[in-house]
Amino acid sequence: MLIVLQFPISDIRGFLSAATGRMGRPSWPQPKQDEEFIRSFGMVHERYSGGIGDWVDEGKLCVANRAVRIPLTDAATQLLQTRQFRVAFRTFYFDGNAVGKYEIGIATKRGTEPSATIAEVVKEFMAVPVVAPNSLAGKPYMGPLQGAGKSLAQQYLAATTRSSARADAVANKWWVEASAPVVLVETNETEGWAIGAEAREQFAAAGDVPAVDYLLLSSADRRLSVWVCTAQPWGHLDETQAVARYRALRTMRIALLRIHAERECLLNVVRNCEQKRIAPEARSTSDAKLQMYLRDATKRVLTTEAAANLPIVALANRYDDQLRPGERAQLLTALANTRQFVQQGVASLVNADADITLKLRKQLHQALVEAFDMDSLARLTAFELGVRLDVITAPGPLTTVVFNVMQWAESNGQLAALVAGACAQNPTSSQIQAVAAAFGQPCPPPAGRPPP
Repeated sequence: MLIVLQFPISDIRGFLSAATGRMGRPSWPQPKQDEEFIRSFGMVHERYSGGIGDWVDEGKLCVANRAVRIPLTDAATQLLQTRQFRVAFRTFYFDGNAVGKYEIGIATKRGTEPSATIAEVVKEFMAVPVVAPNSLAGKPYMGPLQGAGKSLAQQYLAATTRSSARADAVANKWWVEASAPVVLVETNETEGWAIGAEAREQFAAAGDVPAVDYLLLSSADRRLSVWVCTAQPWGHLDETQAVARYRALRTMRIALLRIHAERECLLNVVRNCEQKRIAPEARSTSDAKLQMYLRDATKRVLTTEAAANLPIVALANRYDDQLRPGERAQLLTALANTRQFVQQGVASLVNADADITLKLRKQLHQALVEAFDMDSLARLTAFELGVRLDVITAPGPLTTVVFNVMQWAESNGQLAALVAGACAQNPTSSQIQAVAAAFGQPCPPPAGRPPP
């Protein structure tokens, strides 16, 4: 059995216009393995079994053994020796934008017989005393593991800030913050571990897909979310089938943990936008990075279809979403209040499936090709997007140039601005009017003409 505790850690420094002194290394999301490191955490290495493909990958992690230590106290002896668990890993991951997560896992030794319920072991794990360095606070955290999140966030802030900007980091600890932790338990039926608590929600196993139970445990006067993923036996299967079943179990674990981190970090970014702490200048590098992050994070958190091309990930998203009825609407409202362009972009992601989104893209491409030639397209990008056409794309056929402009606009969070700009530059085009309406931002009537 494997038990993983995750602390989501959001880092919003990339969205701030002011200098923060954040170091450029490790170069997430593709750091140099066995070369780059996080001070006081550890070295970056390739994940032993790799990531999970084109959804979020996570193929490289910081092996962060130095960030949390477990002294051999009576509680640790009970967990690690009497219960026969071992510390399996301590890792840190950052997506290069805002989403970070520290995860610590413990696993049973081979042949271990259950000596307690899953719920009891989880509570013991949360209560085990740990030591976590915190140079920003001037003293280490010493207390139960469940309470180490704040110290981890502050130590990560200190470790990734240049020494010349240390005073700024001390004064602005909100730049990097920890959110609500989550626990995931990975087991299989043959191990015989009883859950020991009533599940709030249950999802049945199907083929290689594991059964998933969701619990809310009381631990240290807090409510702790716990996922329990139980695979069906695979001892009777041939090697190929057994590997497929284990991979399904592992993918479910990685997906549920990543979705939790994504949601918690997205909520923190939105809160900071609402409080005007995040307010980058329009069309600045920070602004473009914020727009891209909000688009991509919202898609991962709020869409439950198999847009990730991984059925297990789609299932994990649906499981997570089912536990939080109404959260989508609340988050959409918060995003809409943050920025109008976010509302438009997010609404199209949440309310449309992948086929409709593809159809809209094709419709926009066709409309731009029919409504603009190369000269008028250059005016569109220069006057409405503030970027010269030759900066966005190399010369080529009109269809290719339009496609490249759309790709640039989407990757820079400017798709809504491209549609609005097309309306402004060619308001009489019926194709542009139709695609703008489909995107939920109808063209205003041409000057001098009353609205219909």
